[in-house]
Amino acid sequence: MAAQYDKILKENIAPLLPFLMRRLHIYYEHIETLKDKTQITIERETDFSLKLTFGDPSKNYILHFEFHGKDESRVLNRQLLYRAMLRHKHNLPVRQILFYIGDKYPASIPTRIEEGGLSYRFELVDFRDFSFEDFLESGIPEEIVTAILANFKGRSGDVVLDLILERLKNAVGPDGELGKYIAQLEVLSNLRKLQPLLFTKLESMSITYDLKNDIRFKQGIEKGIKEGIEKGIKLERQKEEAKQVKLIQDALLDKTLTVQQIAKLFDVEEEYVQMIQNDLKV
Repeated sequence: MAAQYDKILKENIAPLLPFLMRRLHIYYEHIETLKDKTQITIERETDFSLKLTFGDPSKNYILHFEFHGKDESRVLNRQLLYRAMLRHKHNLPVRQILFYIGDKYPASIPTRIEEGGLSYRFELVDFRDFSFEDFLESGIPEEIVTAILANFKGRSGDVVLDLILERLKNAVGPDGELGKYIAQLEVLSNLRKLQPLLFTKLESMSITYDLKNDIRFKQGIEKGIKEGIEKGIKLERQKEEAKQVKLIQDALLDKTLTVQQIAKLFDVEEEYVQMIQNDLKV
C-alpha cells in the first residue's frame, strides 16, 4: 500500500509544488526538475529533487523532497544517504524536506545526527501542519485531493470528505477525469482511516463513478492479473524443480545409477546432477 501512496504523490507533485514552495517560503530565480534518477540501491531512488539556481551561482542548491508514511527512526540514515548521493552527483549544497503523511500526530521521526565529526539534520514537515482549507481554496484537483492529509481543524472526517468531493466535482467538471482523482482520494483516505466512510458516500452521492470502467482501475486489475499469473507460474516451476531435485538426490543416495545415467533419466545436464551430488557431499 505504501507504494500506492508514493505513486500518487509523485504523480501530483508538479501541481502541488507551488503550494508547498509558498508555505515553506522557498524562493528561487530559476528552477529545474532533476529527471535523472539518483539510485541509492537497485530498488531505491529519491522521491523528488529540484535544482534551484540564482544570478549568483554561489546560492544554487538542490532541493530534495521525500514523502513518508511511517513514524520510524531508520528514515534518518536513509535521508543521510540520499543527501550524500545528491551532493556527490551534483556537487551542490542540498536542502532536504521530508513530508510526513502518516497517521501518528505529531510525528516523532528523529531528524538530527551528532556523532564524532558528523553533524547532520533534515527538515521534517507534517502535512497536518497545513490546514485542509488551504488545499480546498485551490481549483487544482491534485491539491484538493491532498486536503485529506492535512489538518481538519476540528472538522469531522465526514464533513471534510463532503467538502473535498464537492470541490473535486466543481474543479474537474462532468467531462474531466473525476474517476482518476476519486481513485487517488480513495487510496489516500486510507491513511486517515476514512476509506470505508468514503465508499459509503460514493455509493449514495451523485458524484459516484463506475470504478470498474475507470481506466486506471482496469490497468491495475490487468497488471494484478498478469503479476498473479506470472507469480503462479514461477511458484509452480519452483515446486517442479524442488520435486526433481529430491528425485535426483534419492537416486544419488541409492548409488545404483551413475551421474551420467541419472542425467539422462531426468533429461538434465550432467553438471546439474554433479552440483546436487556436491551439495549432498556423497
